[in-house]
Amino acid sequence: MLDPLLADGEDDVEAGLSVLQRRKMFSDTIAAARSALSRLKDSIPVQFTLAAALERSGRWDESVVAFRALLVKEPDNASALNYLGYMFAERNRNLDEALKLLTRANELEPGNGAFLDSLGWVYFRRGDLDRAEKFLTQSVALEPFDGTVHEHLGDLFAARGAREKARASYEMTLTLELEEEGQKERVEKKLEDLDGAAQR
Repeated sequence: MLDPLLADGEDDVEAGLSVLQRRKMFSDTIAAARSALSRLKDSIPVQFTLAAALERSGRWDESVVAFRALLVKEPDNASALNYLGYMFAERNRNLDEALKLLTRANELEPGNGAFLDSLGWVYFRRGDLDRAEKFLTQSVALEPFDGTVHEHLGDLFAARGAREKARASYEMTLTLELEEEGQKERVEKKLEDLDGAAQR
């Protein structure tokens, strides 16, 4: 494995960091990225990796600061706009800013299924179910094997009282490979809640 602490070239650093990320060694990723940035101060990919690793390790506020710093240097970095906007939507915070970030990300990369999911999700958080359904439906069509997209669509249907559609989306989620820790159990609980509501 390439050691990003020892690598000199940006490509080698990125390759080493990518291995650490895939292995979910986020503390090591953070340390290696910070070390690399002392040599590669202007590396946007390394800054992005640092910000993402901070978020994945639960250091949310630090991650926000890191993404904001990246966007000062590169305001139209679509991946950073999407990541930060989605972070806000997930926590139900800064929703006006999240909408601006995610709208811009989708302007920069129209037809990106992951970005459409993020945009649909922030509309859901804002209570705009019509726009949420529009973008989440588009996202599912583009990302049919993404469990999170199906879960979001299930949440949308559940909020609208469309239980059978919600059930179908949640059941589809459970057939797919889920990377997020605890997601399987969360979706199973949502299915149980649907069953309980149907019996009342």
